[in-house]
Amino acid sequence: MLSRVVHVRKSRLFVALLIFVVFTVSAIISFLQKSDLYHRTISPGPQQDAVQKSALAINKESFDPATKLSFSTADEDTLPHRTYLISRARCTQKLFLLILVATAPDHVDRRCVIRKTWASDPSMKTRWKTVFLVGKTRNPTLDDLLRQEAVNYEDIVFGDFIDSYRNLTRKMVLGVEWAAAHCQAQYVLKADDDSYVAVLELTQWLEEYQRTKGHDKELYMGAALINKEPFREEDNKFYVSEKEYPAKTFPPYAAGPGYVFSGNLLVKLSNAIKVVRLFANEDACFGALMQHIKVDLLNNDRIVPFSTGKVYYTEGEGYSLCKFNGPLVIHRISGKLQIRTHFNVLILKHVSTLCKHIKHGIGITDYLVDNLWSFQ
Repeated sequence: MLSRVVHVRKSRLFVALLIFVVFTVSAIISFLQKSDLYHRTISPGPQQDAVQKSALAINKESFDPATKLSFSTADEDTLPHRTYLISRARCTQKLFLLILVATAPDHVDRRCVIRKTWASDPSMKTRWKTVFLVGKTRNPTLDDLLRQEAVNYEDIVFGDFIDSYRNLTRKMVLGVEWAAAHCQAQYVLKADDDSYVAVLELTQWLEEYQRTKGHDKELYMGAALINKEPFREEDNKFYVSEKEYPAKTFPPYAAGPGYVFSGNLLVKLSNAIKVVRLFANEDACFGALMQHIKVDLLNNDRIVPFSTGKVYYTEGEGYSLCKFNGPLVIHRISGKLQIRTHFNVLILKHVSTLCKHIKHGIGITDYLVDNLWSFQ
């Protein structure tokens, strides 16, 4: 009889604790949605609002994915190398992880949300740092506002090229050259501005990798794409001509929304850039550079699992919230969704027992709908 009473009391205590946690989380999210911090994150003030307004009026040709810029010449087997780096900012200390985020000039809202969530290490001893890679535009006003944003936040690296989808390879080169010259880090993550990075989970994974493989073990890791063929159709935004890349398949490479590599490879990559034929497919081109310096790709199913089919969607159940307790990088997360994802990841990390009581998934057929991943 006594054991039954104790069992009942424990059950009631657990239910009460669970209700308290859910209520607290709901209150926090509700407060953030109404608070000045939340709205500042999305609308960061008159100066940044001016960037957004100017971006709306920008010459669309600057960001036209179909704009074709030559990455090779008819007379030479290799791309005549040119340094596209404008910025000379330096990291003030050696980092464990450097995050290079490829961002479009007019995506000021995405940059501001990332700054407010996972971009910076809140601890006393900084272990990671995030910088944004940006090219030029054809809008002088937007260029001026971007330079002011760079002064305000000190986290933008500029390249001397027109920022366009076809120039993502040049942006990758920009990140490699800037990091090699101005920022020492044990590891480098390249991400997009619509990627969510679970930085604490990623650093823990990298620490374990160091313990098991050694500090000097070279790493190139991501969602592996194998035996992928170039798109030869000229109207395809991933178009690569046979002159740019004559082979029938790309070397193994990691998907562009998020891949990690060892910082001690930066100098080798910078040298490879000077001799390897570059082409307008950033992630595949980076794989070609890694092949040139003889570094193999390590597949990791925890990077962009939703985009690559590693985590499957069930229409009747949706995605389980608990699936977010594992991924290191999630693609197609931007704006308010960054904030919701960030808080859900932190909650699941510290209150993992919640997953024992979540029987159903969340979401509808399109998991990118803006009101997902929040407690209702």
